[in-house]
Amino acid sequence: MQGWITNETKAIEQLREMRVFRIPVIVQFYFDSNGKYDQMKAYIRMLDYLRLLMLEYLQDEPIN
Repeated sequence: MQGWITNETKAIEQLREMRVFRIPVIVQFYFDSNGKYDQMKAYIRMLDYLRLLMLEYLQDEPIN
């Protein structure tokens, strides 16, 4: 099936673990770039926000 999550429990678990700020090179880039690359930093924050939205959506949905 395309477009469906076959194992919601596993997806929730993976989304909980996929924290962008757990990746050392991203943390270094994000905090050491001293006011540069604002659009890239906004993109990183947006990705993490999207992860949280998906996690919230999956947790609110009944697991089949």
